[in-house]
This record gives sequence, structure tokens and C-alpha cells, in this order.
Amino acid sequence: MKIYLCALFKKRNTMKFKTYLALSFALLIAISSGCSGAAEKSEESQTDTPSVDSLMPENEQSKPEEAGPDSSVQELPAMNAVDEIAPSEKKYSRIGYISSVVILTSLPEVQQAEKQLQNFAQSLQSEIERQENELQKKYTEYMADKEASQSIVEVRTQELQQMQQRIVQLQQNSEQELAKRKELLYAPILKKVDAAIASVAKKHGYTHIMDITAGSLVYADSSTDLTALVLKAMGVSAPAR
Repeated sequence: MKIYLCALFKKRNTMKFKTYLALSFALLIAISSGCSGAAEKSEESQTDTPSVDSLMPENEQSKPEEAGPDSSVQELPAMNAVDEIAPSEKKYSRIGYISSVVILTSLPEVQQAEKQLQNFAQSLQSEIERQENELQKKYTEYMADKEASQSIVEVRTQELQQMQQRIVQLQQNSEQELAKRKELLYAPILKKVDAAIASVAKKHGYTHIMDITAGSLVYADSSTDLTALVLKAMGVSAPAR
């Protein structure tokens, strides 16, 4: 520290002698107050200590540099916290509903398909009834024969059991064949209905179409009922309600 003060006294003939002298005392005060160390005393010493610029002559005080026209600092455009979405990019859900039961029962194709299914089911049932009648006839004949030996009775019993098993198998096969025939007849009809629903939805701006027949729709405004529009698209008049 003594060496530093000696260097300062060698410059006493300069115009800034008083400034350097004030700076040295300011540094000594800051060092001594920092060593004593409480945070509040440090703040008071920083407040009471005169700044270097205040001790210098007014013509030598530092002035803030003004940015020239070639300054590299440029103002950046403000960034929004949330990017705005163009109105054309916004998508909203619009939900409508139909009654598939009303649509299907109103279609002539469905009525024709049901008639064919009834005829096919009747033919299957007729065959089942024929075999049941044959089984009943043989059972009656065998029961009336009181003189049949034990071996014959056993053969006849086995025959009746086989006939009964064939009837049960026929009933199961008939149900499966009826289901396949129904699927075959209804496939083109349902495809046509689906196409009409999609056409109505796109034309009127609906994103989702629900079926109230499923029973999952709790409430819906009647203005969103598209059943009549779907039937109209298929060339069929909606039934009166």
C-alpha cells in the first residue's frame, strides 16, 4: 500500500492528482469496511462513499457512450407468448346424430332383404320339423312293439338317439346359415347407408355422427338430427313422426 501511495505522490504535479488521491482514500475506506463485514454496514459504506465521477472535475467526468449509427445492437421483434393460429387453421367439432333403426326400416332394400330371410328361415325350419316328426313317428312305433327283444330295443334306442343328435346339429347349422345369409344381404345396404351418412356430414360440416340406437346419447338438440337428410340422400322420404 505504501508503494502505491508513493506512486501517487510522484504524480502530484499532474492535473488529476486530487482525483487519484480521492480514489485511494475511497479504496482504503471500502477495504476497511469490508473486513468488518456485516451486510448492513457494507451497504451504508457503499452509500456514503463518494463516487469517482463526483470527485473528478465536471469536464472530466465519464459520460455514457452514445450508440452510433453503425451500432451492432439491433432491436429484436417482440415475441408472443402464444403463437396465434390463423382462422383458416382452427378446427371445431360439430356433432350430429341419426337413428339407424328409422333409416333401415324406411329402406325398400331392407324390406326385400327381410322377406328373403324369412323365406330362407322358413325353409330351414321346415326341414327341422320334418326330422322331428320322423323322430316322433319312430318313437311311437317302437314303444308300441311290446314283443321286441332286448337287443332290438337297444338298437332302436341308439337309432332314436342318433336322430335326436342330427336334429340338434341341424338347428345349430340353421342358425349359422341364417346369420350368414343376413350378413350377405345387408352388406351392400349398410355400405350404401354409410356412404349417405358421410356425404351428409361433409355437406353440412359435421365432424362426428352418432347413432341414438346404441343408447349412449343422453341429450341432443333436434336440429342436429340428420336422419331425414340421410334418407333424402338415399332417395327415400322420411317417415312421419
